[in-house]
Amino acid sequence: MIEKMLKLTLLFHRSTTEAFLAELQRVGVFHIENYGVNQTEEILALEQRIDSLSQHERLLRRELEQAQREPGAQAPFDGTEEELLARIDELRATEERLEGERQGLGTEMERASRWGDFRPAAVVELAKSGFSMRLYSASKAASDRIRDSLAGSAYLFESVLEDKGTVYFVVLYKTAIGAPQIDATEEALPRQNLEAMRKAQAKLDAEIEENRLALLELGKHVEYLKGRASACQNELAMMLAHASLTGEAEGQVFVVSGWVPQRIFKRVEEFLEQQEVIYMTEEPHHGEGAPVLIKNRTYPRLFEPIMKIFSLPSYSELDTTPFLAPFYTIFFGLCVADMGFGLILIVGLLIALLVIRRKNARPLILLGLVLATSIFIAGLLLDDFFGLKVTAAFGKSSPLSRLVLFPNMYGQMYLAMMLGVIQIGVGFIVRLRNNVREYGAIGAVNPVGSFLMLVGVAVAVVYMLGGPSLAIGPIPAGRWITSIPKAVPIALALVFVGFVGVVFFAHPNRKMAGRLKHGMWQLYELVIGFLGDTLSYLRLFALGFAGGLLSGAIINLALLAKGDAWWGYLPMAIVLLLGGGINLAIGLLSAFVHSLRLTFVEFYKAVGFKGGGVEYNPFRTK
Repeated sequence: MIEKMLKLTLLFHRSTTEAFLAELQRVGVFHIENYGVNQTEEILALEQRIDSLSQHERLLRRELEQAQREPGAQAPFDGTEEELLARIDELRATEERLEGERQGLGTEMERASRWGDFRPAAVVELAKSGFSMRLYSASKAASDRIRDSLAGSAYLFESVLEDKGTVYFVVLYKTAIGAPQIDATEEALPRQNLEAMRKAQAKLDAEIEENRLALLELGKHVEYLKGRASACQNELAMMLAHASLTGEAEGQVFVVSGWVPQRIFKRVEEFLEQQEVIYMTEEPHHGEGAPVLIKNRTYPRLFEPIMKIFSLPSYSELDTTPFLAPFYTIFFGLCVADMGFGLILIVGLLIALLVIRRKNARPLILLGLVLATSIFIAGLLLDDFFGLKVTAAFGKSSPLSRLVLFPNMYGQMYLAMMLGVIQIGVGFIVRLRNNVREYGAIGAVNPVGSFLMLVGVAVAVVYMLGGPSLAIGPIPAGRWITSIPKAVPIALALVFVGFVGVVFFAHPNRKMAGRLKHGMWQLYELVIGFLGDTLSYLRLFALGFAGGLLSGAIINLALLAKGDAWWGYLPMAIVLLLGGGINLAIGLLSAFVHSLRLTFVEFYKAVGFKGGGVEYNPFRTK
């Protein structure tokens, strides 16, 4: 539900500006128009400061989380804010430099270890004696050819290590005759021996640990940083509020307009009566960009993050969340439709609900529980338990098997299309309400016409193609339709009446020529859409059916992996866990994406959704 708003215009003397805006910010319910539109250099600098403070706070918290360490007793920093940020940056830069050095040293040690306890001093001694050495690597076959080609020559070939088909070897020769010309990769001589590298690594580890402890010690200032960021945000809010003021009476009077929820206006009015301010209120005009404040009950509220993925509705539209929630739940369940997967998800999410205490995570867990329950119920209704039939897994006489209402493929296909017709029909009803608000009572004619055409076409198709034998699981849809006297003439009459409503009342506020032009285009979309949009809902059946087939194939592979050996249960468990996990992940991703697609394309098209709403964001203290 979108809360009703009142437009509030405030006039106050410039001498009371600071005090009044501070009080208005404290009350925190006034959504200022044009808030943040005017950007000055001072505002941009403050935004950068807030971003810097927030980033440094998150950095410290991340370091504390990784170290599994509490922030400890909080204390203000003994210095300026800039010094604290600079100290954090310095420690972070030192950490990155030391980690880079350690990584480079580790790579060098790995390369040096191939040559044993290599002593660079020995190379110097050899050079004094007139000898040189080169280090090479090559494939086994290439190294054999090189060794054979150097045999009996002035060059000494010595293999040091063979690793994964690569041979590392040394060639010793007199400096005067020069290095051999061979087809191999020359390796760099280690700069120091392994013992010296290990000591350097230990020193680096100690420096890294010392730097890490210094950074963790700054964790006692995270709340200070958070407080400074909040203070700067409040200062920024005040600056933006000032930038939104309009000067009147040669700058002696300031005017600011905004919005407050109608529900709390009495409280706002009591506050304004105590201030030196003149105020005026008015209802929002048609098309005026009032901010959108969504207020839903517990179940639809869980789906608000999904609704916001596309867009907030405009203030003049109906909130789609209460209509989106049940359909999205059903669609998500049908796309996976597996009792076993649903049960696993329910158990895992219940554990997460008990373990995770963060308030912002609980709504997402509850949403997951709702969707997991839908998967479980859909699997039961559609006869699927880890790719097996519920009736086969639990027995046909079990209480669970009696709840399998759509056991065959055709019933499941018809169910998906029936849900599509229902959702599109609901979309036309929602459009009816939106049109009435925009155009008045005459605006209802067009969506009613679309709805009648949909019903007429659905009745005619079921009657003529399905007949009395058509059943959607336990629903005898064909018998119901054929029992209607003169069902086909009635259906044709509905289509004709709907045709008139669509073509002649597409845009009631336009002249007849404009209505006809837009109406014919809408009619074309409806005719094409009735078939295409309804068939689009078959993805609900197809995804669930494909997931069931994949689960069955994984079970067969697991049985093959088991074989007859006693230890075969181990590979069997690996195949089941790995294959089932991949299948579940694919199913959940497909369910999320395709349920969104059906909602934001088919349903929103039927609704005539415009969106583009601006979220209610009151001027308040952080």
